[in-house]
Amino acid sequence: SGIVDVLSFAASAAWRGELRLLDPAYRRSIYLDGGFVRGAFSDDPTDRLGEILFRRGVVTSDQLDRAVHDGSGRRIGEALVAQGACTAQDLFGYLTEQVREIVFGTLLARRGYFFFLADFDAATVPAHVHLSAQELLMEGIRRADEMTFFREKIPSNAVVPAPRVPRPNAKLEAREQQVLALCDGARDLEAIARKSGLGEFDATKTLFHL
Repeated sequence: SGIVDVLSFAASAAWRGELRLLDPAYRRSIYLDGGFVRGAFSDDPTDRLGEILFRRGVVTSDQLDRAVHDGSGRRIGEALVAQGACTAQDLFGYLTEQVREIVFGTLLARRGYFFFLADFDAATVPAHVHLSAQELLMEGIRRADEMTFFREKIPSNAVVPAPRVPRPNAKLEAREQQVLALCDGARDLEAIARKSGLGEFDATKTLFHL
């Protein structure tokens, strides 16, 4: 798509600026400098740090709800740390994950329009990271291709997998054993992704292999 080409060119040319996508509902921005992604922004609620922590199984829905309605003026991440739901180290690692998810979501966009703004004010960037733009681009393209393939057998996160009986005599990797143990005929894929901490893509990929 066009946004993939622009991101690739901007990374190769080591441009500094903001690649902004406006779709009918949300805005996403990727901040680039010298071939690296230095941060990202999204006003899509699913891209919020608290939602990512919940989907990864780091915090519960009750803990997230208390943080959202904290009332102290603190950011959600700070409120979660204050109530002991997660550590500051957890937040640091998942801030990077948040940037990655926003970049992947931007690359998958099929509606809206985008443009590149020369330069940006570093003080306005929500979280500062240092990630190779080309590596993120390649991973985003790979994920999109693989997910299309996976969705032929696993159409959505609402799928409720159940183990075969009797279980085939096959040697499984640790991640496959972890996901298989969570397939109880009651949990859907979304719950398995959260309980395992793998996230949607890796949980879907593992389930597909199983």
